Amino acid sequence: REPKIPSAPVLFTKAPTTVNGPFDAVPVDRTVTTQVDWEAELGVIIGITGKNITRANALSHVFGYTVINDVSARDWVEHFRRTGNPDLNRAGKQFPGFTPLGPCIVTRDEIPDPHALTLKTSLNGKLMQDAHTSNLIYRIPELISYFSQWYCFEPGDILTTGSPSGVGFGRKPPVFMKPGDLVEIEVSGVGTLSNPIVAG
Repeated sequence: REPKIPSAPVLFTKAPTTVNGPFDAVPVDRTVTTQVDWEAELGVIIGITGKNITRANALSHVFGYTVINDVSARDWVEHFRRTGNPDLNRAGKQFPGFTPLGPCIVTRDEIPDPHALTLKTSLNGKLMQDAHTSNLIYRIPELISYFSQWYCFEPGDILTTGSPSGVGFGRKPPVFMKPGDLVEIEVSGVGTLSNPIVAG
């Protein structure tokens, strides 16, 4: 069955304490979560302040791009599905170190078309995600314009574009990261984000 396409972009924010380095360890407390998943995403770095930004002008507010792993504790998402409490859904993305990003920022002029990039995720050397940004449900100018209706973007803000198919939760049987694993995410023209998973 084809997944249901949302009628509008889905939004959540992540705490600053989730930010992690491009080669640093992602700590997993297995007393709290045993279903830690990867999500390869293109990160869009804002360079110019703006609100109510038009789609036509949206990319002019972009400073550059980076690689992001939107690590998610899927068992907390299950709590949300059972209870309907949206805070539990967000909680699965708020663990310390659950947003590794980098290894660099590639400036906008170096990426003529951000919708012409490949995204690949490998877990312990095995390819898990292989996608293309041309398949984004919502293109980057649309995302920037939509969210700027209520949020005033400021330099340094990071907007993520969502993850393609191939996450561990969607596999049969599901695959989750555990201490000792190495997850690597590559975005063509941007770089490779490489993080070991450790007990924490």
